[in-house]
Amino acid sequence: MITPNFPVSYVRLDGLPDLPGSDDEVVRVYFVRHGESALNISQNGVRYTQGQSPHVELTEKGKWQAVELAEKMASKIGRLQPLLVTSTAIRAIDTARCLANRLGLSTTAYTEFLELGSGTFEGKSKEDPGYKADYGRWEKLSPKEKWTAPKVSVGESYSEVAERALDGLSKVLGQLRQKETVFVYGHLMLMNAVAIELTGIELSQEPRQPLPELRIQNGDLMMLEIPRGGSVKEGRVRSVIRS
Repeated sequence: MITPNFPVSYVRLDGLPDLPGSDDEVVRVYFVRHGESALNISQNGVRYTQGQSPHVELTEKGKWQAVELAEKMASKIGRLQPLLVTSTAIRAIDTARCLANRLGLSTTAYTEFLELGSGTFEGKSKEDPGYKADYGRWEKLSPKEKWTAPKVSVGESYSEVAERALDGLSKVLGQLRQKETVFVYGHLMLMNAVAIELTGIELSQEPRQPLPELRIQNGDLMMLEIPRGGSVKEGRVRSVIRS
């Protein structure tokens, strides 16, 4: 579900002449969702909980998605000074590596950009009775409650994920030396958590309603603008860029 008052536009990467970079007024940050991973899809008809799962690799489809995305992004970067960072998950690192190799750059990995954690349920079937019971309780909550309640009892909440992601981004921005444009290779729920936090969207108190979600597919980008010299919490999500 996408909430109508999510103030974010959707554009196609192919339709952009280039990717806007950082300037004197704002630092631009692009969160990039990794290519398809082995746990993004069902295994013999069974869906599994991925969560952080740092060891989970890209599928063959995910590998070519990463290569294709890197080629498209490289053609749109122009004179930007890219700074590439990733979560410590292999699927994010391998997606970022395609662009890094294409541009002759290095990447730096941060645990702060890992996906929303599901604790001991990671790698387990979504039909696991414990998972179903925990997730069922969470689903009954209002969006306002879902924001701060762990999705499963042994995992993280969206608000916790947003906080650590923005802490990680503060570290990255604190190390900028020039007008670098930052590319953060991460994950779906992490990107949604950051979007909810920075758009300041009002969350419903009506039970059983879903949290607002951006329509982010594997390889899509989410562009933020952060006032230069300001706090990351002053940042705003400007667009989702379809790859």
